[in-house]
Amino acid sequence: MTEQTLFSAIWELVGKRSDHPAVLAFHEVHKLAPPPAVMRTDLLYDVKVGKLNATLDYGAEIRKPECWPPRRVAGIYVGYVASATLKPGFQGPLPSGLTSTLPLTVAKNKALESTKNEAFWFHQLYRDDKGTLTYVYDRDDKSLLEIRLQLHELPEDHKDLARAEAAYAAKLPARPPRVIPARTGTPEPEPLPAALTALATLVEAEGGILGENIDLELCEQLEPGTLTAWTGNADAEREFRVFAQDGSGGVVAFWLVHDGKPYEEQPIVFLGSEGEIGPIACDLADFLYLLAGGVGPYEAVEYGSTSGKPTFPKIGKLAATLANRHGRTPLDVLAAAADQYLDIHERMAALVKDS
Repeated sequence: MTEQTLFSAIWELVGKRSDHPAVLAFHEVHKLAPPPAVMRTDLLYDVKVGKLNATLDYGAEIRKPECWPPRRVAGIYVGYVASATLKPGFQGPLPSGLTSTLPLTVAKNKALESTKNEAFWFHQLYRDDKGTLTYVYDRDDKSLLEIRLQLHELPEDHKDLARAEAAYAAKLPARPPRVIPARTGTPEPEPLPAALTALATLVEAEGGILGENIDLELCEQLEPGTLTAWTGNADAEREFRVFAQDGSGGVVAFWLVHDGKPYEEQPIVFLGSEGEIGPIACDLADFLYLLAGGVGPYEAVEYGSTSGKPTFPKIGKLAATLANRHGRTPLDVLAAAADQYLDIHERMAALVKDS
């Protein structure tokens, strides 16, 4: 592959779905892992091509009618190469005789458009029918930090996006609203389910933490009160049972949507201290498989993480005592939870609204 076709190949990928043959071929040629699973709409998942000094940025949002709105398939968003980034070490040439070592003074003179903020200069130096190349400079030392390859996209409020979203929604099969079992009375503190007590014992034996990449602390019991504070609605207490928290105050809870089933068979959700919400497991066995794969609830919801460094093999063995799902990965767990329990967002909104 020549230098010129190297840039062309990367520019050609921008805007394509992550399962496009050209995208998959690029990953194979450069010995990259498969394109990442996209679990959030407001994040870009960066894949570095280190030897090329380039990065492919995967995401679910491309504001074009043919790509809009972001959509999930089996719990995972359809992903795109939303943009790409070149570092100064990228070997050119680039379009219009540009290089990856352009001084700031030259960029200012050549810029088609320039903007700035407190930290950076942004100089757009190339534009074609597909998109733009923007050079980003540090305002303090005037160094070139990166070159961004970005698509032309419609404004967020463009009528064509609204039309595309309405057309897509009309084709979706109707899902009946979830019926939440009616419960009365005031929840009392309860012992943890046996598997969570066993998990606490395993964690304690390893020094009291689940590894440096998982921010999670188990509660000593199922303690009511948190959901009242989170929603401002005391009725929420009868619908959730909190059993863990992270360092910022976010909580992990059983969502009691299956009437008559034990806690071990109820879905598990994360409610962050800053309002983050997400389903993280269909049941307690899957929750344990998630931890065994090196991913915690906070990391899954806040950062869209679907893989990690497995920490304690014994947690996987504990999960298997509840349900033998050999080879179950964090992505399997999170995709299944999103596919079945993503309506936790609407439910929490209703509980807060009705408080």
